[in-house]
Amino acid sequence: MVHKHGGDIYTYGKDRDFSANINFRGMPESVKLAAVKAVEDSVHYPDPKYRTLRKKLAYRETQMTGADVTPEDVICGNGAAELMFSMAAALRPKKAFLAVPSFFEYEQSLSAFGCDICRFSMKEGNEFLLEDSFLQAVPEKTDLIILGNPNNPTGRLVEGDFLRKLLRLCRERDIFLILDESFLDFLTEEDRKRTLEGSREIRQNSRLMVIRSFTKMYGMPGLRF
Repeated sequence: MVHKHGGDIYTYGKDRDFSANINFRGMPESVKLAAVKAVEDSVHYPDPKYRTLRKKLAYRETQMTGADVTPEDVICGNGAAELMFSMAAALRPKKAFLAVPSFFEYEQSLSAFGCDICRFSMKEGNEFLLEDSFLQAVPEKTDLIILGNPNNPTGRLVEGDFLRKLLRLCRERDIFLILDESFLDFLTEEDRKRTLEGSREIRQNSRLMVIRSFTKMYGMPGLRF
């Protein structure tokens, strides 16, 4: 299987890249300074358990969502794509349900482990909005659902009321849910409330994984863990 990902300026010899959605303001100065400072510690292996970072991320999520997120709830990886592959390897789902169009790595990571993928086509005429028709279309024996929130590439939010219904369905049918919130930090405060008010109450569900990303907001796709 050939791995595909946006941002491959090397194959196409381009210095302008529209295939990866990175913060147009670039990397913040504070991130650059932190990276330079960290070079001094590069004579040591990094903490394999990311203890300090996980503690800070758990605190941030708790403050932001109101849920009691602990460091043990946090997993770190080299970008959302790596976490997708890791979750597919760990869960080994037999049948997944995806709303398309969506991030290509969802399908690629699942296919790498032999998962049967069913697709729900969001309609342009309906502005790619997810409604009850998605819930009604979830096939029998589905054991994994992945949704982008906001979705890449449509930019549509998964509304709070819809999230509540989706979580209820996942509980009833023992379906693992992955919410990819890699672009959530780009939302306005008003838009964040539209979806976070719904997701706040599901953060501690044992059948849920929420993916967040440094890469997009902080303009640092070339700087990895």
